[in-house]
Amino acid sequence: MYKIMERKLSPLSGRRAELTHRSTEIGRIMTSFRPPGDTEWDYLRLAPPISDNILMDEIAPGVFECVALEGLSTRTAVNTDNPPNSFRSRDLFAPHPSRPNLWKYLARLDDRLTLVNGEKVLPLPMEGRIRQDRLV
Repeated sequence: MYKIMERKLSPLSGRRAELTHRSTEIGRIMTSFRPPGDTEWDYLRLAPPISDNILMDEIAPGVFECVALEGLSTRTAVNTDNPPNSFRSRDLFAPHPSRPNLWKYLARLDDRLTLVNGEKVLPLPMEGRIRQDRLV
């Protein structure tokens, strides 16, 4: 879906699409910011020193959960002791087939989003409606 959005939006806006991955509990840890000519904008970059404190834990073949380790300075919550004093984000990623520390966002493990006001939202109905738009 992201590749379709890039092809349709870039000619309209003249700008490159960029993504950011963040959460209240661990802060901003990944972006798709990249040098000119790098067209893999749908892969998020996990750069040092953040990458030193993030574990991408393989929970199924080719599917990894992002885990913020104790040393991550932006981590504000703990929800597991595996590994000790860490935060399992429940966000799932797939690695780039040939470039290290590039990750494609797949889904949420629980498929539920929490808004800033605390309201819980199931994104599937909203995503379905967005996909019906002719610009997506």
